[in-house]
Amino acid sequence: MSTGAETLPASELATTSYDVDVSPALTAFMREGWADPAEPRLEPAEVAPYTAKRRAALSAALPGRAIVVPAGRPKIRNNDVPYPFRANSDFIWLTGSGEPDSVLVMVPDGDGHSATLFARSPAPRSESEEFYRDR
Repeated sequence: MSTGAETLPASELATTSYDVDVSPALTAFMREGWADPAEPRLEPAEVAPYTAKRRAALSAALPGRAIVVPAGRPKIRNNDVPYPFRANSDFIWLTGSGEPDSVLVMVPDGDGHSATLFARSPAPRSESEEFYRDR
């Protein structure tokens, strides 16, 4: 007995999007007339001396091992409303930063570890739809 309702296979359900296609006219409009983004201000945080000591202690505790500490990603509720974001406590403790989508990578070197903080840059306004379509 058929109900007349069409069901999608499970493989298609995971990739189905509720977003509608954007017209070429809207895309062209959204790519023009934006002010240049402000230059990032790279000033040391007040906690920088403490976080360096914490990374050194972690380095001493895990010699010769690569260490990767992610900040985490914002979680979405209600389709387009994010929960208030708070970075992973370990990430904050080691970096002093709370930026989402950031990752601290510590690679072994001769004297312990060298640390690199990777942070997501803002979406370019003229090359991508991400800056106005990303929820």
